Amino acid sequence: ADLQNALCARDQALQQVAELDKVLRERDDIARERDEAFTAMECALQDIQRAHDERDSAQLELAQAARERELAAREREQAKREYEQILSERDEAAKERDQAVMAREQAVSDADRAN
Repeated sequence: ADLQNALCARDQALQQVAELDKVLRERDDIARERDEAFTAMECALQDIQRAHDERDSAQLELAQAARERELAAREREQAKREYEQILSERDEAAKERDQAVMAREQAVSDADRAN
């Protein structure tokens, strides 16, 4: 009977060990899945950070392009004003030249009449 009790106790102990092994394997599986999920989450966070960095970089590039476009527009307006000034000065010089030609012709005409 003692042997029977000892064998029964041993079988129960082995069954408990087997159940504990099963529970430990399940916990190991859960821990492994949790670690894999955590690693995937870290990768996703890195991807998100990269996307944010790229967006920030693109926004900076857009802002720089806008500043350059504004500067080019101001330079274009300045060049246009300078061109208009040159045209105005040229027109004024042409008027003065025409007046000088007319004055010379008048002087020649007056001299011809005086002779």
